[in-house]
Amino acid sequence: MRENPERVAWRVLLSAFAVFLLLCGTSIYIVQWYLFDSEINIGVDLMAARGTISMMLPNSEEPIAVSDRRLEQSLPFEVSTDTSQAALRFTDLRTGQPVAYIVLLHDSTVTLHNATAPRFRLNNAPYRINLESDSGRVEVHILDNTRRDVEVTLTTPHSTTTISDVGHYVIDTTDERTRVTTKRGLAYVYAPSSHSIVEVPENHRTQVTRSSELPAIVPAESNLLVNGDFLSPFTEGWTFYDDSVLPAGAALNLRFGGRDVVVFDRSQERWPNLTLDHGETGLVQTVNQDVRDYSYLELRGTFYVDEQSLSTCGQLGSECPMMMRMTYIDEQGVEREYIQGFYAYHDPSLDYPLTCDSCRAEHERISLQSWYTFRSGNLLTVLPAEQKPAIIQQVRFYASGHAYRVYVSEIELLAGR
Repeated sequence: MRENPERVAWRVLLSAFAVFLLLCGTSIYIVQWYLFDSEINIGVDLMAARGTISMMLPNSEEPIAVSDRRLEQSLPFEVSTDTSQAALRFTDLRTGQPVAYIVLLHDSTVTLHNATAPRFRLNNAPYRINLESDSGRVEVHILDNTRRDVEVTLTTPHSTTTISDVGHYVIDTTDERTRVTTKRGLAYVYAPSSHSIVEVPENHRTQVTRSSELPAIVPAESNLLVNGDFLSPFTEGWTFYDDSVLPAGAALNLRFGGRDVVVFDRSQERWPNLTLDHGETGLVQTVNQDVRDYSYLELRGTFYVDEQSLSTCGQLGSECPMMMRMTYIDEQGVEREYIQGFYAYHDPSLDYPLTCDSCRAEHERISLQSWYTFRSGNLLTVLPAEQKPAIIQQVRFYASGHAYRVYVSEIELLAGR
């Protein structure tokens, strides 16, 4: 050192400069990652659409019963249903806008692993939702509610489904297979047993098993109703009617919760100084479709009861805030009706009936201010053989009672072979 101080000085200077460059590079990388790549959690709102659902939190040994709604940030967690129904709403906490819904129908289990959004708008990455389902029927709704893409990945024992297009998707899993249906949009399904990826376009489905064969793409069940998703004004395909003691109810096309809906509105808010009496507001569509060549027929609806003033379905069980009614002719030529009612408010002190005179089943109690999806099951096997539908005449859905406000996003009559 004493003999060559200049060399030592250069070494110190170059080492310091290298450390400076390393610190600069690291700082630039950290800032770049923080601005363009870092992510934060999005809001996860768990709702019991019907009954009581079960929730298992991380590091918990006992499940939690949820009968209303719960905002949850501790991931991962598991949700299970029996005869109940659950809905997960994913919301950007900065804008308050919902970006997707995941619906668990009865006897379903889903684990939510993560749900993230970019920290800053400079990051062009999508919202990411990663789930796993071992059994049951899961419906995925990606909303057209944001400029940013939404990417949902759902893994089952047989496949991995990736969805990024706005639309509606159904993943139905049993021990033997996973069936993926694209009602609207485009899904990509990876089948590890055959090392293949298949595209499932709109109104098609595929089925994945543990077989090494390439999954086939086949048409999904067809909807016999026109404009059942209300993407067009309800006047296309539907006829409005109102059978109310004044004041009358109204039907409007709206965007509600990121969905295109029709709303039946006879709320007390519109008539604050009146005591409302009986009202009925609805839409009806003439079908006139022969269904004897089909082996599957299902009536389906998705709706949200926002207000109900009359307990249950009234004194005669005929004034539900949401009722679905299908008129048909059976194979003996007899005209019949299939009716299903739904209510959200129940006063146990009033001994109102849980069914109507012409109903085949009890009305279903659902949660107030939560989306609910109804499935009739295959009416060709659910109904008695002597009452099996042959010709569908019309389908009607309506809100009834005193004060009510109901949002409807889908009404379908699915038929398939």
